[in-house]
Amino acid sequence: MKANFLLYIFIFLVIISTILFFEGILNRHNKKLLKVFPTDVETKAIYNGYAEYGHTIIFSKTEGLKNKSKLFKYYVDGVVHDAKGDSYNRKFNIKYVIDKNSIKEIVVNNDEFREKGVNNKLNSIIPNQIILKLPLKVGNSWEQKFTYNNKEYVANTVITFANRSNKNKKLYKTRTVVDKIEGFFNDRYIEERLYEENRGLISFTNSMPLFDIDIDRELEEEDYMFGYYQTYIIYPN
Repeated sequence: MKANFLLYIFIFLVIISTILFFEGILNRHNKKLLKVFPTDVETKAIYNGYAEYGHTIIFSKTEGLKNKSKLFKYYVDGVVHDAKGDSYNRKFNIKYVIDKNSIKEIVVNNDEFREKGVNNKLNSIIPNQIILKLPLKVGNSWEQKFTYNNKEYVANTVITFANRSNKNKKLYKTRTVVDKIEGFFNDRYIEERLYEENRGLISFTNSMPLFDIDIDRELEEEDYMFGYYQTYIIYPN
């Protein structure tokens, strides 16, 4: 009787250990987060937007899916193309780091026309930004501290939309707000992003720093908004 009882305990422990082992594998990189970006390397996406701005990116490689790493990484190579011309070094790189809870965007910007002394941002003012975080539901929010012009601020991000497109692909829209930040309209910075399953970022808008605008009316927040969108995406054959 005692031997049978010990055998049952042993079998129970083996089952629990097996469940926990596979649960750990699945939770290293959350499946919903992995599906946000294209699964195939060499996927190419083209973006166009405000004032002739545009850039092209290629998903160049991935790391972490086939080993025991707790992080999965998408590597993106990009080049800016706008009215300033393409004959200069306009390159940038993005690394998307995915764990079991979130996606972080890490930028290395080598564009010759980038903000002087700053190479860790592309268009957002927030470096190493957490762009999505579980649960991917409307109302989920998170905070992130960052430094801008040698002052520390807090970015508050919330998921404002989570649904399916007319192509039955999941869409996630986020809105980031930074209050009491000097140099922006009404001392507030706004950033909105829209992601689509297997396409990544498809729309981006944000506040531009204040500058002189020759308009014969009272200026509004929209007058200082910048933006671009994904024109098309090319998947490898």
